[in-house]
Amino acid sequence: MSARLTVAEVAEAFRRHPVTVRKALEGGALHGAQARTGGRWLIQEACAEAWIAGEKCVHRSGKVVPIRRAS
Repeated sequence: MSARLTVAEVAEAFRRHPVTVRKALEGGALHGAQARTGGRWLIQEACAEAWIAGEKCVHRSGKVVPIRRAS
């Protein structure tokens, strides 16, 4: 599994503004996950790389996927 990054980490790594990253997440161009609605976004590194390259990540479902908490 690839590393999960925050919006700030993706913005810094790919030299984009955090608002640009957040808009891409909310618009569906970038795949990410939230533990709850309005919570912090987590993005897999492979998804961020695909977004920058203009491609879709392989597991993209088109909707927000909640993060499962360990029991």
